[in-house]
Amino acid sequence: MNTPTIFKNSIWDIPMLGRLILILNLIPTLAVGQQIELKTQTLPPSPEVSALAKFADTRISRYSGIPDINIPLYTIVEQDLEMPITMSYHAGGIRVEERAGWAGLGWALNAGGSISRTLKGLPDESDRSRSGYVNHHVIPDQLSLNELVDYYNRSQSGVIDFEQDIFHFTFGSYSGKFVLGKNGSINFLNASNLKIEYETLNGSIIGWKVRDENGNQYIFQDTERTVTEDISEARSTPYRSNYISAWHLTKIISYRGREITFHYEGYTESYYSRSAQSASYFLSGSSGKGVCGTDKITDGYSEVTVRGKQLISIQFGLGKIELEGRNDRQDASARRLSGLKVISSQGRLIKSFSFDHDYYRSTLSNQHIDLPDFIARATPNKRLRLLNIRENTASPELLYQIEYRGDELPHLFSYSQDHWGFYNGQSNQSLIPQYLKFRNANANRLVVPDKALIGSLKKITYPTGGSITYEMESNKAVVSSGEYYNFFSPIVLEEDQPRYSASVNSQNTKAIFQVEPAGSPIDTLKLIQYTVHLNDMRDCDGRGKDCVGTLDIYLYSAAERSFISLLSDNMRKGSISGELWLKAGTQYELVLEGPRRILAGVSASVSGRKNPPKQEETGQIEVLVGGLRIKSITKDFGNQTETIEYRYEQEADSLSSGSLASFPKYDLVTFNTVAEKVPGRNDILVDHCMKFELRSFSQVPLSANADFFGYANVKEIRENEQGVILRTDYQFLSPKDFPDQTRYLAPTGIIRSNEVKRGVPVREIYFAQTDEGFKKSRELVYSYQPSEKLRHENFTFSCMGYGPGGCQDVRYLKYYNTTVWNPLIEIQEIQYDIQTGAAFEKVSRITYDETYLLPIEKTFFLSQNTTQEEYYYYPFNIPESMNAAGQTAVLAGLMEANRIALNLAQLKKSGGKLLEQQQLEMKRYHGKNLPVGLHKKHADQPSYNELSILSYDVYGNILEQKSRTDPSESFLWIEEGSLMAATVQNAAANEIAYTSFESAEKGGWSFGGEPYSDKSSKTGNNLYHLGRGSISKSNIPADLENLFLLSFWAKKTSSRTSGAWTFMGKTEMLTDDWQLIQREVTDDRVTLAGQGVLVDELRLHPKDAFMETYTYEPLLGISSHTDQRHYTKYYEYDALGRLATIRNMDRDILEHYAYTYQSQNR
Repeated sequence: MNTPTIFKNSIWDIPMLGRLILILNLIPTLAVGQQIELKTQTLPPSPEVSALAKFADTRISRYSGIPDINIPLYTIVEQDLEMPITMSYHAGGIRVEERAGWAGLGWALNAGGSISRTLKGLPDESDRSRSGYVNHHVIPDQLSLNELVDYYNRSQSGVIDFEQDIFHFTFGSYSGKFVLGKNGSINFLNASNLKIEYETLNGSIIGWKVRDENGNQYIFQDTERTVTEDISEARSTPYRSNYISAWHLTKIISYRGREITFHYEGYTESYYSRSAQSASYFLSGSSGKGVCGTDKITDGYSEVTVRGKQLISIQFGLGKIELEGRNDRQDASARRLSGLKVISSQGRLIKSFSFDHDYYRSTLSNQHIDLPDFIARATPNKRLRLLNIRENTASPELLYQIEYRGDELPHLFSYSQDHWGFYNGQSNQSLIPQYLKFRNANANRLVVPDKALIGSLKKITYPTGGSITYEMESNKAVVSSGEYYNFFSPIVLEEDQPRYSASVNSQNTKAIFQVEPAGSPIDTLKLIQYTVHLNDMRDCDGRGKDCVGTLDIYLYSAAERSFISLLSDNMRKGSISGELWLKAGTQYELVLEGPRRILAGVSASVSGRKNPPKQEETGQIEVLVGGLRIKSITKDFGNQTETIEYRYEQEADSLSSGSLASFPKYDLVTFNTVAEKVPGRNDILVDHCMKFELRSFSQVPLSANADFFGYANVKEIRENEQGVILRTDYQFLSPKDFPDQTRYLAPTGIIRSNEVKRGVPVREIYFAQTDEGFKKSRELVYSYQPSEKLRHENFTFSCMGYGPGGCQDVRYLKYYNTTVWNPLIEIQEIQYDIQTGAAFEKVSRITYDETYLLPIEKTFFLSQNTTQEEYYYYPFNIPESMNAAGQTAVLAGLMEANRIALNLAQLKKSGGKLLEQQQLEMKRYHGKNLPVGLHKKHADQPSYNELSILSYDVYGNILEQKSRTDPSESFLWIEEGSLMAATVQNAAANEIAYTSFESAEKGGWSFGGEPYSDKSSKTGNNLYHLGRGSISKSNIPADLENLFLLSFWAKKTSSRTSGAWTFMGKTEMLTDDWQLIQREVTDDRVTLAGQGVLVDELRLHPKDAFMETYTYEPLLGISSHTDQRHYTKYYEYDALGRLATIRNMDRDILEHYAYTYQSQNR
């Protein structure tokens, strides 16, 4: 196992620094202090991007305890591309400093996606005067001490960067993280077969192109820029960063060429955030001046300016989505999402939503906040809250009502935070926790469950009249006694520990007082309280004989040879009390001395707090963890109520199955120097000191996300009004199975993360309810084979010693960002006979291609002696023996487009013998490689062609196909290939023509006039007037032996028009009603012409073929279907897009649907 490269293993190896005096021939200078760099928290992207990134960072699953809460709005469909648009709520809890996006606090509009980055140091792609991670090859392992100091100074000056930024992506069904390698390569932290490329301009990444495994492209070009300026009082030169923090999804292009385009509107928003707070304590050295002064507390803030983007529309084939925003927010300068509309290409309003908001009052726990005036004035005391979603497409509108737990939240800069940043309601005066003897900072950072719930979502009432109620609770984890003692007990408040004491009086004038031993190497002194009561109520100076005479009360240590008098302060009403520090682990004797007459009625006591319990390392302690988990979900839909309860206990006992991957670590030791001009001389006196420092955030990353926390066992129990009806037990791999390799001594950090290996299910057990209780009915067991495919070295630096020239002792931590692949390799399925308990087992094992991460073989163990194998072949692994002639270029094209998941062939075998084989034959059409045939083979029988695809249109739609057993079938498409207008059996693609005059496509016909909309059209919305121009079709392969059938519906234009119309040698008497006209065609051309004639549903096909045709209400559904007998059914939709009525060709009602909700009158 690799270990971090660190010059010294422990900060406690460093000897105490004495006073160093250097006489330097320098010009006169003021006292100058050099302080250890203040490591600030990494700033996230804008509130908009952060709202989406939460879903990428935190698993929405039983493992994390976070329920999936979505309100579906619409789904865009483009061929095989689907993009659901939802309002999604992240139920993991609200952090104190979390800002609301435009959808409302906790909510995100899932429509499109983004790639964002967590910046660490410089942007990785920085070049020219600054070297980002990608653009240099300096390896600290190979540097001398002087070179190391030099590069440390460069990194602190923002000239060079040794840490990779973390890029987060979320779009469609994809989410995850990646980093850039030294060669600029894309490396996923969770191995993926996505293909990502980026484009740079002037040293900045300006866009990304992502191809999924099906060859679909996702283009990210709308950038968001974040400017951060550090206004910490600890810096004389403010730190400023200006970088592209996010790239929004601009366009999706499917493999077959369909496009979905996203349009944005820019905005600028500025706000202040807390970067860090620190408290430092003088430990040793020769000076207590300047930065070496004791008990120095520093506040740090940042001004963040976001030049962001908000989505305003989405354009797709059959319509568009418009998003409406209002500039009426009271908590931010960005817009508020106020509405969403779906509009068809014909201009019909398909869906319309409006979003109602109000505000949380963000004022709780603001008593001790001492902000600079300009920050206080700029910080809002409200946060945007989503109240209702109204679907107002029709009247009455449909209303989603949302309820929360309370209307108030803490102030954005409140100190009332637990370790993970969630509200705990404590009256803290800083964010810095109490730590052993360091008491100026005494924040209680423990989780307080009822406070953590404040503001969280409680209930959604649906338009149906039903509702879903979410009962949440705080997370819990079990830690070992050693972990608790090392990480939690040092930062719990003293009041949480019991007292120990000793007392004396006139009857018992001596008592032994044993001070608690040290809890850590720096816990050398213990705070002790003492109280003395005299025998009267006088006010006097206890140090004078006029007050106490010869009375003396003291602590004596023989080992330390020390006396400590307790009468060294003023008496108030005959009593004195105070605090003193005693050496840890030392035994003292508490003594009351004096003449008997003076001792009468006098008493004294000393007391301290016990150390937190130190138990055996194998012991387990349950601790509360930040964030929320689901306790129960109650679904109330009137006549049916169901409650789903979740339990998170370990299998063996009632302790939580939750575990942490990292623990809070606030403390570190820093070295500082202060230089001061010697009075009357040009010399400089340089003093050094060692200080103990506490920071307001953990030096080891903490998170309530699934990255750092999760549950190994979760029971899901479903119960209705009649009782428990279903139980399922789930087991997951957690930090208990795969802990991170973490260093808690300076320099601190996570050396190697195992987050990718955690959170996957390992067992599901389904129970059936019987008269004897629950019995197993089915069990699934999953096995994985994690492997590290690639790792990148990162370095963080700490300066542990200063001299006159600056930092002289640099330590560094080497940690790794690793690409981990964790494939599922085995599924064991066990079916149980509930009556007898007999078990029937089936096992399947999966083998993968390790480059493209797709399954290439599955083995099924069906019984003790029977196995079946399935083999899968893709563009990257199909053998030459199965590769038809001319397929090499096709395969290369598929690989170039990353269409790697296309299953080209599949074989089934048993005992080494072939059972079945099927294989696709591919060909290039219109620049795309598409299937043209499906070949099958059974056992030792000859292979045969199951399906032949004879042609495609430019959009990748099939125009003609022929199956082995059926006649050929052809298709016509409209709306740029989005909708199928006709299907014809027993005809080739070049033998058919059809139009209902609904779209720009003419279906194989030629005409110059414009169709027009008319309610009397036979099908669809449009018809055609032959007076505007004739309609013709040429190159018809018809003759006397190959008859074609021409058919259409016709009527005269008005009652005043003559109905006589001669067409193809026959006179028709047209009326005001539609009538079917049919002719046999034997020539290669046909023309329809005439005055006063309206036509619709124009068809041409071989006489022995069968045509069915369709018209549509785009984005709703079929508006008519006409079969081969010319019988038409009509479909009508209500204002909400639901099927309402089906009519026959005479427009009589065949079926009618009425939709009523419990909240509506029938």
